Amino acid sequence: EEASTGSNGVHEALQAEYRDMAHWYDRFWADYLNKTLSLPLQCVRSAIHEKKGTKENTQCIDIGCGTGEFFKRLVSSEHEITAMCSLQGVEPSPEMLAQARRKFQDLPGHQQPTFHEAPAESIPLENETVDIVCSTSAFHFFRNKTTALQEIYRIMRPRSHLIITDWCADYLLVKLYHFLERIRWNVWHRYSRYPGPLGSKTLQQMIQDAGFVDIQMKTYRVRVFGIWFWGMQTVTARKS
Repeated sequence: EEASTGSNGVHEALQAEYRDMAHWYDRFWADYLNKTLSLPLQCVRSAIHEKKGTKENTQCIDIGCGTGEFFKRLVSSEHEITAMCSLQGVEPSPEMLAQARRKFQDLPGHQQPTFHEAPAESIPLENETVDIVCSTSAFHFFRNKTTALQEIYRIMRPRSHLIITDWCADYLLVKLYHFLERIRWNVWHRYSRYPGPLGSKTLQQMIQDAGFVDIQMKTYRVRVFGIWFWGMQTVTARKS
């Protein structure tokens, strides 16, 4: 279900919620991040190394980058990453971006990621300037997923890589959580059109409709907080 202009209120409320949790977000979600970032990190590292031998100044962008934890782990796992590519993050929450910038303040200026305060539906980059686009645990919150994919396609160079990891509505626990969240936001707070995760077939079709090719989908569960088996999906694709 795509959001419309009538959904602005819930997204502003969500942004306020993330503003309040920005300073403790990484600590609270540490176990979740440990379990869910490993596969997309592997995919992004592989894409960076593939591009390394073909062109200079590879551009990698994280959409909905939050506190910058994905890039922090990417750089920590392989310090040469900052020499192989330039990193950029896009995030609508200024408080989350403040946390992201702090994580890289000890790096030399030319090695620090560039962060942009913007939604996924309006990425402040020129056409065909990016080689790798990734997004982790953010796609379900995008205001308009179709528009976001159109923007992502616009900024990507031909044959560049797309890697999206997100919650997967194929799994009962994810469906139940989303149902409860819709009650909280739509009924209790009286907002309309609370955004939510997609099933794997729906996400794959949406990516295909946006013009991407070589689409590969993996669905899986991760054990978080010791007891919960949370449904995830990672999809990789290329711009035609």
